[in-house]
Amino acid sequence: MNLRHLFVFALLVLVLFAPAHPASAADTTKPTMGTITPTSATRNVATEYEVTVSDDVGIDECFFKVSGRTVGEMTVSGGVASYTHTFTVNGPHYVYALCYDTSRNFKASPYTRVTVTGSAADDHEDPEVQSLLPNYATAGIPVRMHVDVEDDIGIESCTYYPFNADSVPMEIGDGEAYVMYTYEVAGTRTAYALCKDVAGNFAVTDIVTITVYPGYPPAESAEPGTLIKMECPPDVYVNDPCTTVYYYSYDGKRHPFTNEKSYFSWFADYSTLDIVSNGFMAALPLGENVTYKPGYKMVKFPTDNRVFLVSRGAELRPVASEDVASLFYGAAWNQYIDDISDAFYGDYTVTDTVYGLEDYDPEVEAGIGLIDDNFIL
Repeated sequence: MNLRHLFVFALLVLVLFAPAHPASAADTTKPTMGTITPTSATRNVATEYEVTVSDDVGIDECFFKVSGRTVGEMTVSGGVASYTHTFTVNGPHYVYALCYDTSRNFKASPYTRVTVTGSAADDHEDPEVQSLLPNYATAGIPVRMHVDVEDDIGIESCTYYPFNADSVPMEIGDGEAYVMYTYEVAGTRTAYALCKDVAGNFAVTDIVTITVYPGYPPAESAEPGTLIKMECPPDVYVNDPCTTVYYYSYDGKRHPFTNEKSYFSWFADYSTLDIVSNGFMAALPLGENVTYKPGYKMVKFPTDNRVFLVSRGAELRPVASEDVASLFYGAAWNQYIDDISDAFYGDYTVTDTVYGLEDYDPEVEAGIGLIDDNFIL
């Protein structure tokens, strides 16, 4: 055996009998993400957003997402991912970060609601207001006075001015301002509304003449399946028990609406409301609160970052992501969210998460008939 053969033989022995080294375990641990800050911005002003991020093997890349769409790659340094973004539209925007580690495990940060308000310095345009509606009401029954309003940088406030009475602040949302107002005495009244944007520019509606028709004496009874409330005396304060509207259910109980938003998820106005006597109302047992109508809008609570779809039986279905929300409500899905007070969290039950169209059908949910059907499911 020559020298060359000896070398090959020795090399073969080393390969065959060398100690085996176990393969390193694959990394499956996702990155750890914080919450994006800040939560406010000014329209047309660049703002830097940051989120803490860490990983046991190292972060490869992070992306900044607005309403489910990637708008750019973030800079990662010192355990913080950052991105500078300029919002051009006022209102709420939902953002989050999506980060990958070097093993391609990924994790998304919680959604952050960024409220964008207008840059007032250069704005000199008045808001655009339409006609104040309606031009009729019934004495003793709340009427929803409303006006369509829009502005390029955002509406700050609107106020309802009934002549010979105190002005009342209006709620603002979905391109309109509205207020529930009760005229106690029949006759002819006049009113107008004034709206102001965040730059201080304002616009006034035309004065409207409102015909207030006579009301009816409180009824001593009502049929199940109707809306009822007690008669209110003049100059009643806003939280007086007489202002509460109830659904008189077929279970023989009166079920209160917790607020106007919940009420208007079921009814367009108060045209079917019956005024009943205090005695009749007191004789009806108090039932559970009326919850949001299924399939109407998404909802959330101040102390819970999740956004929910509403299902029958007062069930709340967490929405898995912004992309899922857009499947049901489009690109402007964040305009279809109502806030519910934490005080009413117990009226609902949180159930299964919605991941796609196969998990939830708004039309089927909204096809519920009576409010009673929402109680018994």
